[in-house]
Amino acid sequence: ASDALDASREALDAGADASLPKWSPRAGTPEGKSLWAAAIVAVPEDRRLVLFGGTSYPEGGARDETWAYSIRDDAWSKLETIGEIPEPRFCHCMLNLPGRRELVMFGGRDNSRTMPRTAYTLNLDTLEWRKNPGTAPPGAIGCTRGGMPDGEGGRAIAFGGASTARGATS
Repeated sequence: ASDALDASREALDAGADASLPKWSPRAGTPEGKSLWAAAIVAVPEDRRLVLFGGTSYPEGGARDETWAYSIRDDAWSKLETIGEIPEPRFCHCMLNLPGRRELVMFGGRDNSRTMPRTAYTLNLDTLEWRKNPGTAPPGAIGCTRGGMPDGEGGRAIAFGGASTARGATS
């Protein structure tokens, strides 16, 4: 027996007590799909994670599916989103906008390996994607992100990442 993790069948959960992590098996990826470089964001008030995109690298292309993982039920469900669905992409950045019940997603790569300079917002109540006006910042491949309430609706910050033309960004 191998100790290797097969992410298509199981994931690991560090548990609620971060001071004493105890890893335990959880449900794997949605429908056992390979979702390399997908973006996933916690939605704490719903006790779920929301995932968009990814690729089945090296066999397939980028995806444009939106999924939710229920912490409570240990199960994935495909979200039937509406509106302006983002182009398939991977290595993108997605953030939860604190206090707004919205996620914002931008950057990454598409099937031609270009970097879409578009940003989209997903309303978590209506499941409607909306393309944001203007262009997203460059260098949104592999960015780091975070968010926190600040009494004014919250802040979401993305930094870092890389672009093919400029290298590291911040």
